[in-house]
Amino acid sequence: MTEHVSLKFTGERIVPEADNCEPNFALKMYQEHVARYFLAAQAVKGKTVIDIGCGIGYGSKILGESGAASVYAFDLSSDAIAHARQFYAHEAVTFDVESAHDFVAPEPVDVIVCFELIEHIEHQDRAIRRMARFLKPDGVLIMSTPRALEVKRTHFHTHEFSLGEFEDVLLQNFAKLDMYFQNNHFATMVSSSAPQVIKNIENINNEFTLKTADYFIAVAGKSIDAQLPKLEDVFVFSNEAYVKLLERDVDILHRAEDDLKARYAEVEKRLLEAQSRVELQQVQLNEARSGLDARRTELAELQGQHEKLTSTHEQARKSLEALTDE
Repeated sequence: MTEHVSLKFTGERIVPEADNCEPNFALKMYQEHVARYFLAAQAVKGKTVIDIGCGIGYGSKILGESGAASVYAFDLSSDAIAHARQFYAHEAVTFDVESAHDFVAPEPVDVIVCFELIEHIEHQDRAIRRMARFLKPDGVLIMSTPRALEVKRTHFHTHEFSLGEFEDVLLQNFAKLDMYFQNNHFATMVSSSAPQVIKNIENINNEFTLKTADYFIAVAGKSIDAQLPKLEDVFVFSNEAYVKLLERDVDILHRAEDDLKARYAEVEKRLLEAQSRVELQQVQLNEARSGLDARRTELAELQGQHEKLTSTHEQARKSLEALTDE
């Protein structure tokens, strides 16, 4: 996008322009993030919107381009907001530095979007109450969060939600709730042109449930009478660079595996040769021990003979001394 970008990718937020992030990985993550904004874009035309935790602002710009009357977008990071103002400015969007816990809007709005923020902050109940406060009575909240796994996904997250937890915390402040799910799927397409509608979809594996979701996306209304928008499914296309990268990495791994197998075979061969040498040396050692034992036996016999001769010599000496004395 531009070569004059100082903001770096830290793992906490995606920065497509960052020079320290592998480009294809950045594109894949960007694709995943904008899908949520394209979903929300269906509900913002002519509406006043707040984008909480807008990051570097690409999603806020999508909302502005989708016809929002106004978008008040904020993030706690002043660096992210400076980046947003430089690269994602739009006439309908105002960027500001604010906290999800304490933000103040000029007046309640029609729609609040909050994507991949709630799991990052300490006082989650407080932030959700704040969101409800700045929604109109018939306003709509569209919020996403990753499904909790056995191990927390990143140290940047304070708490990740199970489906039940996420629904419960929202229903404390919102009367109506619809749930959507988001997953990343490996896909292939056959077409004669860029598609707008896909009619024939074949599912090889059925992973289209909230229980198998990678991300939960909640659409919540403050009032029991609120008309929640029926959002259509979103499929975001990118290029196949990330797949090619994975194929390259798999090929590298296969070659590394073959190399390791060859090295293992060579090490195993050397180990067997060393074991053979040890066995031969053990045989030689046993033979040497047997020879040593035989020598010890001979020595003991010679020592016995020597003692007998010494005793005989002593007796003869005494006898001779006795004869001499006589």
